Amino acid sequence: MKSLEILKEKGIFALQGDPQILIGDVKKEEMLLVLKSLVFDFDNKVILLIHDISQLYDYVGKIPEIAWDIVDFAEDPLDVVYPAGKNVSPAILRQDGGIRIRLMKEGEVNNLLKRFKKALYCIAVSKNEFVDKLPVEEVDNKDFKLATKIIKLEVNGEIRFLKN
Repeated sequence: MKSLEILKEKGIFALQGDPQILIGDVKKEEMLLVLKSLVFDFDNKVILLIHDISQLYDYVGKIPEIAWDIVDFAEDPLDVVYPAGKNVSPAILRQDGGIRIRLMKEGEVNNLLKRFKKALYCIAVSKNEFVDKLPVEEVDNKDFKLATKIIKLEVNGEIRFLKN
C-alpha cells in the first residue's frame, strides 16, 4: 500500500483531485503547525479520521450518549464535532476545544487506518494552495468523499447542524 509507506516516511500524503485531500499523522506536530499557518480557517477544516467507533473514547473527553447511534447508523460521510477533544495536538482542536471526527466505515482510507493503527487527520485544500509551499506525494483517490453533513453534539445531547 503506497499511502502507508509515504505516511510512515513523510507523515503526510495527498489524495488526487480538487479539492486535494491531505491526510497525515497526528503525531507529526511540525507538519500540523505548517498546515495551520498556510490553510485559511484550519480549525474548522481539519478532521480526525478513525476506523472504529470505540476510538471515540481515545479522542473525546465526554461522549454524548446520542453519538453512538448517530455515528453508527450514518450512511453518508458524516463529520461530528464533539465538545472536548483529547490525546491530540492542540493544532487539531477547534478554538472552543472541540474536535471534528469522522468514522471511516469502509474503503481505502479505512484500510489505511487499520494498518496504521491510529487516527489520522485530513483537510481539504484547493489544489493550487500548496503547489510550491508543501511538497506532498499524491496517491489515487478511489473512494474518499467530502462530508455531506456536519453536526455538532453537545454533552447534554443537543444537536446543531453545521452543514446539511
